[in-house]
Amino acid sequence: MLGVVLWPRYVTNPTSGPTRTPIRNVVLISLDTTRADYLGCYGHTGSTTPSIDALAAEGVLFENVVAPVPLTLPSHVSMLTGTSPPYHGVHDNLSMSLRPDVQTLAEVLRNEGFDTAAVISALVLHRIYGLDQGFDRYRDGFRGATERSGDDTTRLAIEWLDELGDDRFFLFLHYYDPHFEYTPPEPFASRFPDDPYAGEIAFTDECVGKVMTRLKELGLYESTLIVIVGDHGEMLDEHGEPAHGYFVYRSALAVPLILRGPGLPASRRVQSIAGVVDITPTICSLLGVDPPSPQHGIDLAPLLDDDRHPDGDRYLYCESMTPTKYLASGLWGLVGERWKYIETTRPELYDVRSDPGEQRNRFSDEPDIAETLRDELEQRLASEVGVGVKTDLDDETLARLRSLGYVGGAMILDKGTIDLSTSDPKDLIEFHTRFVELQFLEGAGQLDRAQEIGQELLELRPDIPVVIEGMCGIALKRGDYDEAVEHCSRALAIDPDQFGATRDLGAALAALGRLDEAIESYLNALRIRPNAPRVHYDLAHVYYRRGEMDLALEHARVSARLNPDVAAVQVSLAVTYRELGRYEEALEHYYKVVKLEPTAVRHLNSIAWLLATTGSPTVDRTAEAVRVASSACAFTQYANPEFLETLAAALAAGGDFSMAIKRQESAIRLHRDVDGYERATRRLELYKVNLPLGEDD
Repeated sequence: MLGVVLWPRYVTNPTSGPTRTPIRNVVLISLDTTRADYLGCYGHTGSTTPSIDALAAEGVLFENVVAPVPLTLPSHVSMLTGTSPPYHGVHDNLSMSLRPDVQTLAEVLRNEGFDTAAVISALVLHRIYGLDQGFDRYRDGFRGATERSGDDTTRLAIEWLDELGDDRFFLFLHYYDPHFEYTPPEPFASRFPDDPYAGEIAFTDECVGKVMTRLKELGLYESTLIVIVGDHGEMLDEHGEPAHGYFVYRSALAVPLILRGPGLPASRRVQSIAGVVDITPTICSLLGVDPPSPQHGIDLAPLLDDDRHPDGDRYLYCESMTPTKYLASGLWGLVGERWKYIETTRPELYDVRSDPGEQRNRFSDEPDIAETLRDELEQRLASEVGVGVKTDLDDETLARLRSLGYVGGAMILDKGTIDLSTSDPKDLIEFHTRFVELQFLEGAGQLDRAQEIGQELLELRPDIPVVIEGMCGIALKRGDYDEAVEHCSRALAIDPDQFGATRDLGAALAALGRLDEAIESYLNALRIRPNAPRVHYDLAHVYYRRGEMDLALEHARVSARLNPDVAAVQVSLAVTYRELGRYEEALEHYYKVVKLEPTAVRHLNSIAWLLATTGSPTVDRTAEAVRVASSACAFTQYANPEFLETLAAALAAGGDFSMAIKRQESAIRLHRDVDGYERATRRLELYKVNLPLGEDD
């Protein structure tokens, strides 16, 4: 078969090979969106990475490393489990999570007695996706943002290192700064004015250097295995793709891999092909522990001393399912040291040794090689079968992820038989680029321009549900609910089980006051995804508007169970219990709201009002009402008449009618509407005859 020898998958015996100095700790650093050729040790001439270059000089550098997917989440799942995307089932950044039965590197090491911690720098690796399995501490909070800066990631990592005792540890650091948009801080912005991507990598290198310095200061550097790896690369307009996530060409998949640690050789470069999927079995081997099972990666430890694979060429799996969102074929590939095969509508074969830029398709010239690699690819897809767990994201999280350029919408995940009538991804790269631009514009609030692009895309391809759904979302944000109904109905005519369009249709109908139809749409959405917390929340609101409090309470409870740390969900429970006259339960949830959002002044006021006007007016209860009401007034500098009225009610409930009268009079002077003025005046008359208020006053 013209020199193509398919390399069997195996894991070497951890106890075999040369004796090495024991490794006590492990630091695994993932550089998001980092092309290998932008590091100095890989040939870049711009002095981008002096810290990482120094590590490479002290360790082993792998020159030919392949990521399995040009996306953050699925590549990290492979990195931290040693399994392939067809097996672990996570194919993109939005729709699937790691299933609990797939064991992670962190779980293995925690079982071996390691303290385990992770500092995550992007929402796309949030614990909702399952990668927190095995970590004692998983720092993935972003306070409403989508990412964490390298400075903050470094600070959190150093704080954790400083707190360590004598136990062995595994620290996973994820740096996201090289990801689009490229906005390096100074002095890197000035150093790289014409190449901000290089500036982001240089900034990340400085952060890595700070962690290495702290390891040395703590006396941990020499006993720690340090692994630097990229999760995927960046196309930078090669093959027409500005960023990553669509094609599986070299620039999107070629990443750095450097190992430095006790007993490892220094200044060694390995030419043999390696993969991100090899990280877990290699770390386990160097520690002398069994890796998770199964493994699709291999132990690279033998290559640290002898740069020869034991049995001919090796081929690594890669894929991109992003084109399927546009009803095109997916991209499935095998990458070897010489040949690279990509299965799609118009298959591709490249001799990557002589054509590293993958410009000349050799598929027609080398049919035997193409057939051999296609057969091997089909065997792997048939044997490495698994599914991910569907992820139910709330609208805010989904919007934040889309603002990073991640394309939502359903994917066609079955390999099946290639349908030659399906669009080839190469024909839709410009379409994809425009849709990503639409999502950026939508996230930035430039809705008119986003709508213009959406209309242009629909004129080109009116049949693509993800675009129609995107237009529905834009219409909702613009407040054009009739247009939103039109777009969602159009999407559902193509695919009746499209969750996003079904949910958004419910939102549009509810905004139009068509509540019966909204309920029907929301219930359809729950049929597709029963555990979608935002749908339960919205459905609770519709039932509340209809006065069906029992049903409102039912769905609000489900939403709170699924998403207990969202303040709005707790508010929905509080107001529903309040409407039902169940004031103590309403108070319980209002307190949860202010715990989640301490500056939620309006809900502080609600607590004070219920304490003052419901239940038995005990000394403790009325004192708490005065304290909380005073806090709400202080937040607004005693300038909110509603809050002043609540303080007056609390003072009256405690018997301090003279002070209640003063606060009520202040409220009256601040009221600007007739109804509020008249209500406040009636309440003042009650205080003048020493009568407190009730809930309905």
